[in-house]
Amino acid sequence: MRLCALWPVFILGLLGIATAQGKVSLYPINGTVSPPSDDGSSPLISLQQCFIYFGRQKCQLYVNQNGHLTFERPWGRYIPLRFPMHGPKDIIAPFWTDLDNRKIGNVLFNQNTWGPVLQQATRDINKYFPIYNFVASWVFVATWDRVAYYPNVGDGSTIQVVIISDGELSFLLMNYETTYPTNNKVQVRHLCAVCYQAGYDTVDSTEYFSIPGSFSPKATGSDSTLRMNSNVNVPGCWAFRIDKGERGKIIEPAYPDVFWTDSTCTTKCNYDGSDLSCDNESCAFSQVCNPLNDLHFTCQSVQKGICTISGDPHYTTFDGKRHHFQGACTYVLSEQCGSDLPHYRVEGSNEHRGSKATWTRLVKIFVYNQTIELVKGHGGEAKVDGVFTTTPFFLANGDVHVYTSGPSVVVSTAFGLVVSYDAYHYVKIKVPYSYQGATCGLCGNFNNDSNDDFQTPEGQIVSAFDFGNSWQVPSADEPECEAVCEGLDCGQCPEDKEALFRNTDHCGILQDTSGPFAACHSVLSPAAYVEDCLYDLCLEGGQQRILCLALNVYASECQEKGVQLPRWRTAGFCEIHCPPNSHFESQGTACPATCVNPESPHDCELTPIESCICDGGFVLSGADCVPLHECGCSFEGRYYHSGQTVILDQDCGRVCDCISGNMTCHSHSCGAHEQCKVVDGERGCYSHTCSISGVSIQLGVSFWTDRTCTNKCTCTTSGLSCVNGACAHSQVCNPLNDLHFTCQSVQKGICTISGDPHYTTFDGKRHHFQGACTYVLSEQCGSDLPHYRVEGSNEHRGSKAAWTRLVKIFVYNQTIELVKGHGGEAKVDGVFTTTPFFLANGDVHVYTSGPSVVVSTAFGLVVSYDAYHYVKIKVPYSYQGATCGLCGNFNNDSNDDFQTPEGQIVSAFDFGNSWQVPSADEPECEAVCEGLDCGQCPEDKEALFRNTDHCGILQDTSGPFAACHSVLSPAAYVEDCLYDLCLEGGQQRILCLALNVYASECQEKGVQLPRWRTAGFCEIHCPPNSHFESQGTACPATCVNPESPHDCELTPIESCICDEGFVLSGADCVPLHECGCSFEGRYYHSGQTVILDQDCGRVCDCISGNMTCHSHSCGAHEQCKVVDGERGCYSHTCSISVCNPLNDLHFTCQSVQKGICTISGDPHYTTFDGKRHHFQGACTYVLSEQCGSDLPHYRVEGSNEHRGSKAAWTRLGMVVKLRFAFTHLTVSSRIRFSYVIGLLLQVDGVFTTTPFFLANGDVHVYTSGPSVVVSTAFGLVVSYDANHYVKIKVPYSYQGATCGLCGNFNNDSNDDFQTPEGQIVSAFDFGNSWQVPSADEPECEAVCEGLDCGQCPEDKEALFRNTDHCGILQDTSGPFAACHSVLSPAAYVEDCLYDLCLEGGQQRILCQALNVYASECQEKGVQLPRWRTAGFCEIHCPPNSHFESQGTACPATCVNPESPHDCELTPIESCICDEGFVLSGADCVPLHECGCSFEGRYYHSGQTVILDQDCGRVCDCISGNMTCHSHSCGAHEQCKSVQKGICTISGDPHYTTFDGKRHHFQGACTYVLSEQCGSDLPHYRVEGSNEHRGSKATWTRLVKIFVYNQTIELVKGHGGEAKVDGVFTTTPFFLANGDVHVYTSGPSVVVSTAFGLVVSYDANHYVKIKVPYSYQGVTCGLCGNFNNDSNDDFQTPEGQIVSAFDFGNSWQVPSADEPECEAVCEGLDCGQCPEDKEALFRNTDHCGILQDTSGPFAACHSVLSPAAYVEDCLYDLCLEGGQQRILCLALNVYASECQEKGVQLPRWRTAGFCEIHCPPNSHFESQGTACPATCVNPESPHDCELTPIESCICDGGFVLSVVEHMNSARWWMEKEDATVTHAPSQVILPA
Repeated sequence: MRLCALWPVFILGLLGIATAQGKVSLYPINGTVSPPSDDGSSPLISLQQCFIYFGRQKCQLYVNQNGHLTFERPWGRYIPLRFPMHGPKDIIAPFWTDLDNRKIGNVLFNQNTWGPVLQQATRDINKYFPIYNFVASWVFVATWDRVAYYPNVGDGSTIQVVIISDGELSFLLMNYETTYPTNNKVQVRHLCAVCYQAGYDTVDSTEYFSIPGSFSPKATGSDSTLRMNSNVNVPGCWAFRIDKGERGKIIEPAYPDVFWTDSTCTTKCNYDGSDLSCDNESCAFSQVCNPLNDLHFTCQSVQKGICTISGDPHYTTFDGKRHHFQGACTYVLSEQCGSDLPHYRVEGSNEHRGSKATWTRLVKIFVYNQTIELVKGHGGEAKVDGVFTTTPFFLANGDVHVYTSGPSVVVSTAFGLVVSYDAYHYVKIKVPYSYQGATCGLCGNFNNDSNDDFQTPEGQIVSAFDFGNSWQVPSADEPECEAVCEGLDCGQCPEDKEALFRNTDHCGILQDTSGPFAACHSVLSPAAYVEDCLYDLCLEGGQQRILCLALNVYASECQEKGVQLPRWRTAGFCEIHCPPNSHFESQGTACPATCVNPESPHDCELTPIESCICDGGFVLSGADCVPLHECGCSFEGRYYHSGQTVILDQDCGRVCDCISGNMTCHSHSCGAHEQCKVVDGERGCYSHTCSISGVSIQLGVSFWTDRTCTNKCTCTTSGLSCVNGACAHSQVCNPLNDLHFTCQSVQKGICTISGDPHYTTFDGKRHHFQGACTYVLSEQCGSDLPHYRVEGSNEHRGSKAAWTRLVKIFVYNQTIELVKGHGGEAKVDGVFTTTPFFLANGDVHVYTSGPSVVVSTAFGLVVSYDAYHYVKIKVPYSYQGATCGLCGNFNNDSNDDFQTPEGQIVSAFDFGNSWQVPSADEPECEAVCEGLDCGQCPEDKEALFRNTDHCGILQDTSGPFAACHSVLSPAAYVEDCLYDLCLEGGQQRILCLALNVYASECQEKGVQLPRWRTAGFCEIHCPPNSHFESQGTACPATCVNPESPHDCELTPIESCICDEGFVLSGADCVPLHECGCSFEGRYYHSGQTVILDQDCGRVCDCISGNMTCHSHSCGAHEQCKVVDGERGCYSHTCSISVCNPLNDLHFTCQSVQKGICTISGDPHYTTFDGKRHHFQGACTYVLSEQCGSDLPHYRVEGSNEHRGSKAAWTRLGMVVKLRFAFTHLTVSSRIRFSYVIGLLLQVDGVFTTTPFFLANGDVHVYTSGPSVVVSTAFGLVVSYDANHYVKIKVPYSYQGATCGLCGNFNNDSNDDFQTPEGQIVSAFDFGNSWQVPSADEPECEAVCEGLDCGQCPEDKEALFRNTDHCGILQDTSGPFAACHSVLSPAAYVEDCLYDLCLEGGQQRILCQALNVYASECQEKGVQLPRWRTAGFCEIHCPPNSHFESQGTACPATCVNPESPHDCELTPIESCICDEGFVLSGADCVPLHECGCSFEGRYYHSGQTVILDQDCGRVCDCISGNMTCHSHSCGAHEQCKSVQKGICTISGDPHYTTFDGKRHHFQGACTYVLSEQCGSDLPHYRVEGSNEHRGSKATWTRLVKIFVYNQTIELVKGHGGEAKVDGVFTTTPFFLANGDVHVYTSGPSVVVSTAFGLVVSYDANHYVKIKVPYSYQGVTCGLCGNFNNDSNDDFQTPEGQIVSAFDFGNSWQVPSADEPECEAVCEGLDCGQCPEDKEALFRNTDHCGILQDTSGPFAACHSVLSPAAYVEDCLYDLCLEGGQQRILCLALNVYASECQEKGVQLPRWRTAGFCEIHCPPNSHFESQGTACPATCVNPESPHDCELTPIESCICDGGFVLSVVEHMNSARWWMEKEDATVTHAPSQVILPA
């Protein structure tokens, strides 16, 4: 059979009705009237425009009387034929039957080519066929107007046909206004009862259509299918496109197999491919009549009015209104209101889950007098009238069905209500369409008008917020549950976050047209779902879990609409991990097989859904997949699990057990004091009086009602109170009596190991054992209980005490290691794994709680370790008498705890040794002392440590621990504390650990102490994004479980808690959107890359919460194994690793070695590929950089300098850039090394003391031997010895990915000399090509090339090659011979020779060259004999340290005193702190003098620093405690580093105070210039002594500094030296253990202190005093009080504010032996002169030159006003008679101040004017170094941080050497000899 091609909306389906659009509107009935006739026709009608009829052009037609049109000739046939006729005729038949208009009705026709008819046709066609953008150009209308049936009797029918064309497209409309029933005469004449054909046909019926109802009684009459139905939803109108069809092709029918013809689904049609049959049949009771497509209808049991609640939470009403409401109360979601339809009510209860958002926790359905509760977290069951009942089950005689479908529990009723809840967040409510206009609640009124959805119960339309609150259930006991924010305002986030969340890695994936959801776009717009998703991510911090929930909602809705999406969940992204015996299916059955109905999937009519489906052979038993033979019992309409025991009946009259599928019941009754009721979902007998089985229960005692301990009851003053409360994971549910149960969490035996170490056994026996081996702490011995074994490994940490470093747990065939220093992770079978995670099918839980990692097992074992010293082991009481090890046998008898494995009772010492694990490879680990003998100390120390400032605080009855005394005696803890302090030297850190043990034990027992940690005392500094809480949750929020704290049953503990919006990712607090990936039961950090599987078969990257894996395999010479906790491919053959000596005979491959590049000497470069070259450029160069790879980026630059020769030496700057894949964030830290006084580091411009971390710990900067080392997380290591020796190491993964002077690291040294452009050039051009162009280093290029720089005469070369010089390296009997077989010395000899020739044979240079070879040997594991001897390359160590040739490379520091004990680095030459001392920066100090670790930085004791970008805090480190207070810069100040308060005294003399007050004072006595007054800051005092020099003016002759118990005098005329305690001492020198540095800078001698005081004097008139800003407000003297207020500077010592003259006199030092030294004139009066003189001195040849805008000082005017300096100059010239010398001094003061502020003036001194004549071998520089080269430090200028100054600078090859001289100033320079160091001489500028 062939049907026509249907081209309207009709092609989407047939037969529909849309009553809302009313009946058909006919086209105008006018035009030519066909002659009345029976079976006649119109004349031939020529068409004004031809049209196409299924591929054939029609230009004429006939309108036939019997209801049809023909084209070739008229046709009078009155008996219709069925379409398809398969004849030779094209025909259009709107109503083919026997019509007769001889008496009644007319047949009319018209054509239209313009006017309103065309407009109407255009509108209609675009309405019915919107895809064409159609414009009609011709319309033909034929109307049978009220035409009667034959024989022209009865009422007439009105039918119309309309043909519409635009010249190409053709359309046909058939309109039916009335179709009256026929009469008997027609029926007789036709011999046919139902002879009507409506439709069209073509020649051979290649295209045709018969309107349903043709040849049917339904064709006419009041319910005519022609008039009542439509294919365009306009009743009585049928529309078709008729211009084309595919001739010869059979078009399949467009009918569905089954459909209903009307919107009430009363007529059901079946189509079998050839015949259409329709019958009266309505929908089933629970079904609803819904559109099947645009034309047909269907009875759908699942298609109803739908309301959804999802996320946090988003409501979509039945009418499609979306709103967001964050109330946390109980609300009416939907209810039948005001109708006689079956009543229902659905309530939803919300909760907060760690944010202001709320989520659904409970759905309650009231229907058929039943109450059904769907509870969060309870899949596979529902509460019925309060009792938990396993699905599936029926209620109300089968009218209610409760079952599980996918993740949801579903309640379905006979009248069509369906409610589902996924037990987490997603609720769906469906009601039949018969409920339209009859519902109320948050789901709206279901009246097809979304505008009035926000109606309150009173019928008012209000805002969404008020609407939500209006439906709160008033009886719900939920205090303070109201919404805390309104609608979309709750979920806003910054623009950058919103942009991130909108991308296709987040919510935008829903709209991605090429993404996995694209197939659904045409069916369901994703726009609103994207907004909901964005809202949720903003509210919940971007968690992937939240993203997945949002995506799942859209996916579910798509599946609901029949769209099956491709699999959008991928490994690591929204992956669903199914429970045991099941697997995930993206299109799983919605009717899973259950124990009740194993065949359920086979008859499932529901749409497939995402679901965990039971594996083959398994079915659902509630929420669990079990084998069929383990199914439970179906009994009295309910299902019970196998093994379940229940009490049944309202009177608890039966107790029943389900065993092997059979339910066995026996009678039961409640006791005399009990009543039968339901508590927390379980029916049982509950006491009236809080007694159980006659046993009285005390108030507060709890028990559980079921054997799984899910319902917890507590005896309260008002009776029994029961709540949902399962056991904690580590608890065990045990019988309390025959009917009740208890969670035993605290009832365990507890063993603790703490401190160094103290053991308390399960039976309470305390002992101390200092073994440093591995020991069995506890093991299950001789029992059939689950087996476990816990081992502990100890270590020494700088004393004879031992501390726990490793805890190893063996359980369930797993090995779990808790490792010192590794918080937030544990090793599982050798691989570090981030917490939390499960093992052994969930029987082992490993998680972080406070500072500890905890291992908890299903049978009750709990082991925790704080990754430092504190171990706790808990075992259930069922293990009594079944344990062994150092924790004892747990038999309640402490007397026999010291049993050996053989059962002997011995001493504590022997007991400890007996449990050593024999296989542990730990030589010489035995205890070195026994028990309490280890920890004794002198009586005075013991008395000190027992006081309340130390251990005695634990027993102080008014102290912070007193609240715990009645619960836990502190006596034993005091003794442990005392023991520890005696052993460890009284360190506060040890005291804090001891106090913490007692505090933790108190919290374990439920005692919450007041906050005993205070600022500076045992203070805990938490990592970034966290804060300390003394009663913090023991179940912290994690990326894996952000809601963990809300269900925490554990006692609060001291802990660092993540800030709001952050959760734990391992041990780090991160924003939720930066969480990593949960993948295959493990958690991985964002950005982490791991190699997985035993064969290393996959490499996986965690990026943006998504784990992406690809296949991977090890190389030919590699094997897959775990090294240092990380699985990877490691070499068999050392092809990538390096072969190093293991011992004298054997060697080992060390996989941790890297590619190494070294720069040493002046300088010699060895690239990563071993290419050696010499390059003497003195600029800044790229040493190494990551180039052209997506590996973490870094860049190392080296800046070189000349040090008195043409050789260049390294001074180093480094930039380390880390790129994190999960945020594409670049963290840049510029680390600058310099060598001025010891070793200094700058980080982003700020001096910082090692050790410290940057970039969230990914960069570690520390001191190792003479070097500072920068080490990064990705393996880059850079070290610099602050002199000449640089080493850069990169991982082998960087092979081929580096560039710079260290080469490209591609294992081919031949192409190492590549320029940035890739050209291979000479070594010289190669070096220059890597110059950093932006470096401000003029004339820094190399002055010679390679080896040519270092040649010397043959005799010198021969000398330097002998074994007293470089040849010692090759001497086979020399000290370096042991290394020859490992590292050839040849190249090092050449480097050494090169350096000595260049540098004149200095021994210092020789020592450096030898040290390079020695260091390389040590790097390769060769420990040389001591080659340094007294007088030869000897190293003199600073105070409190000594030299070791094989010293630790990880020295003990104040930050980490135990660093050497975990050191994995090769020993090196180093100055090591003496015993009892540790490094504080570069100084060795006693532990009790250590400074402060504060905000990730270390500060020296006594150090004062200003912190923050805005200088917002000033902090003092005092006694290890950092105390800060707020601080701000003054009005005219800015915050920047290195600023100090400055006071100057110049001329005769002019004083400028710290606060900028200027005054003139002519006293000739000694005065206090500045002193620290009234503060605990380091004290200083500076005095100045003045003198007359031939006039009444006075000048400074002496400056005396008192500091650190030293007296230093700077004396007029004595440049280059200072008096110390009365003795002249040549500069430079140090005092007070290096805390005072005295040196020469230009014409001045400078005294600089560690706390920041700097005093300089030019030995003539100019004094400058600088103090740190921490001294604000605490200074006094002629420099003022430094309080930023100059108005009160003139304060006397008594605090009075007086005149400048009295102020000056008040600060005279009374004891000075200076008679008649008082000032003889006051202030400016001293310096007046006649007007003509003043005018002269003001001109530009004198003082006025300072103000001359075109003069040499003009460049400084904008920085420093010259006005005051002009007045000072004028004053001086007037006083001193206008001498040019005085003028020059005055001008020099302004010039010096300008240079101090960074302004470098043009040369203002000229020949004959203020000219400076320098001594021999030196020359004048206007911008000379302030750190001149000296014999003591020839390299001083090269690390100079001081501003350039005017100075006489030694010529090339000369340095400053000071010898004895007279005040008349004899000066000379001596050329530096190659081997001799001369006595010093010093240049002094003349006055």
